[in-house]
Amino acid sequence: MKELNGFSFEEYLKIVRSFHGHLTPELILGCFMVRLALENFYGSEPYYVICETPYYLPDAIQILTHCTIGNGMMKIIDLGRLAVTFYDRKKGEGIRVFIDTSKISNWPEIYNWYTGKREKIKIPESLIQELVTAGASILGLHPVSLKKEYRTEHFSDIFSICPSCREAYPAKDGAQCRACQGNSPYE
Repeated sequence: MKELNGFSFEEYLKIVRSFHGHLTPELILGCFMVRLALENFYGSEPYYVICETPYYLPDAIQILTHCTIGNGMMKIIDLGRLAVTFYDRKKGEGIRVFIDTSKISNWPEIYNWYTGKREKIKIPESLIQELVTAGASILGLHPVSLKKEYRTEHFSDIFSICPSCREAYPAKDGAQCRACQGNSPYE
């Protein structure tokens, strides 16, 4: 496998183990998904990313691209799917990469893992090897157009002071911060 953003596949796996703590199927697939997306993305730089799961795949994206949760260039929209979209924020056009279920039937370890037919607690070496061998061959991609609300700027330059909690918040959120509007996770 050729380099991706300066990393060989072996270097990527080493960095993933160090960053994440252990290797998972999603982290292996993440490398192939990012490569396929970048090879087929025809938007302008910088590109932005939507990850459709909060589990494992965002770590791969953050390691291999400039898109992170912290810089606001990657959004996680939990749709429960192992998919990623690279897009041009201004145009709203992008490329979505996903596991194509029509392509995994010849890969029994991958099929059983992906469809939940095997326990996901311990990842067998045979699954890891099958994922590495299958690579991008089990992925699908298609162009997408994002709804405007998903491609807007992440940060706001205009802030207000919430009259309830006295903390600064993006003025676009309304008369109070979102927490004081009832969107706080705290009791």
